[in-house]
Amino acid sequence: MARILFVLPAGGYSGGANSVVQETKGLLRLGVDASIAVDRKNVASFRRCYATQFDVLNQIIVFDDYGQLERLLAAFDVVVATIGTLAAQVFDAVRNATITAKREIRPAYYIQDYEPLFFDAGSQEWALTRGSYETSRNVVFFAKTDWICRMVERNHGVAVRRVLPSIDHDCYVPGETVPSEIVVSAMIRPNTSRRAPKRTARILGRLAEHLRGKVRVVSFGCGEKELIQNGILLHGAIQHQGQLTREQVAQVLRESSLFLDLSDYQAFGRTGIESMACGAVPVMPIFGGAPEFVTHAQNGYLVDTRYDSLVLDVIDQYIALPDSRRRRMRSHALETAAEYNVHRAAVSMRNLLFEESA
Repeated sequence: MARILFVLPAGGYSGGANSVVQETKGLLRLGVDASIAVDRKNVASFRRCYATQFDVLNQIIVFDDYGQLERLLAAFDVVVATIGTLAAQVFDAVRNATITAKREIRPAYYIQDYEPLFFDAGSQEWALTRGSYETSRNVVFFAKTDWICRMVERNHGVAVRRVLPSIDHDCYVPGETVPSEIVVSAMIRPNTSRRAPKRTARILGRLAEHLRGKVRVVSFGCGEKELIQNGILLHGAIQHQGQLTREQVAQVLRESSLFLDLSDYQAFGRTGIESMACGAVPVMPIFGGAPEFVTHAQNGYLVDTRYDSLVLDVIDQYIALPDSRRRRMRSHALETAAEYNVHRAAVSMRNLLFEESA
């Protein structure tokens, strides 16, 4: 049986981690022995985040440092880095393990975003993420959107293969009935500036103030303490739900008419397409990967999120639609989301990593 290890030193609660967990489940169902290596400082958070994913929890390998990780790699055929600032350490561990094991262990890199955009140019983290593309040898690079592939290829001259993205349709499903009121929801992540938390809070506040009685406004994604620490004060009419599990997020999305992702850009836009799977219509940034699944004014909206007026305009357009047109947009969103499933994503990844190396 082929064995693959994803190295994911993270605590969960992110789109990238969700991708790895979902596709690990899919690979297991295809007969691939897939595991996830989580560093010890993050494993408690990881287990809380994915507490209902029993098949994946049984596949967790805990490591303290990369020397210890290196000693574990001899049992695997493919080892996949998933975080740019740490990818070089994973590749070094694979090379050393290959020498020790005296057999090929294939290094791969699941690129979740164009990570140099996360950091100030010239910073150590910026250099590490750039180096993860430029100093690697014999690494299989792959990503889930054409936008990520193009960004890496154009900036670093590295070929990146496309795999299919996935949605967990066991979790993200529509409700039995269409919401009778217009509910606008959004995720607020105060510690991630590219997700535009202050812009999101500002837009939600304007909706709560000027459309009171016409819409209900809901936010989630962080605790009250994080809001306060980052100077974000939510309008009193906004129903803030705090940090939620995947299942709780799905419930909020099922109750939503519109889901707002007002990030500067989205490499993929996982919560946006998960909202579509739950029957909500997303408002997404026009920059990045969202145009690969959102068709403007058909199954969602694409906007230049730098301009509040453009965001508010599409929300007003949606609210002004007759019920029949809103139901049609909801149906189109559900149809689009149905094309993205874990099985297809896992097959595309298995074919790339194993069949091509056979």
